[in-house]
Amino acid sequence: MRFSISAFTSDMYNRPKAVREAFLTEYAHTNYAVVDGDLIDQIYGVFYEQDVTGTEPHRLWRNTQVHSALAVDDGVELTLSQRGDVSLQRYDLVILATGYTRRLDDTILSDLAPWLTADEAERSYQLPRRMCAKCCDIV
Repeated sequence: MRFSISAFTSDMYNRPKAVREAFLTEYAHTNYAVVDGDLIDQIYGVFYEQDVTGTEPHRLWRNTQVHSALAVDDGVELTLSQRGDVSLQRYDLVILATGYTRRLDDTILSDLAPWLTADEAERSYQLPRRMCAKCCDIV
């Protein structure tokens, strides 16, 4: 089973809040402090080109556990599980990486706190907010 980025985001958002929080807590240790934006753009460019051309020389496995890795003559053989589905995959090269968490509410968005009405964004990524009659010229 293969998930796109937006499908995974929708799946996470549609989970009960307690399940989402448990998942995020379990994987919080995978956070890292420095993100190379240019590299991320380049990686996503590769996957976008694959989507457009219909080829798949590279794979990005999200939310996947590696159970075993075995060096073979022509690369690496991995036993992977994703959402309970276990598969054996063979690759020329394997790069393991983790995700990160940006704490926008503690930094960039902190000045907006008085106008926010909820602790989390809606599925549309909009923050629930209260309108300010004075600043919005609402009578």
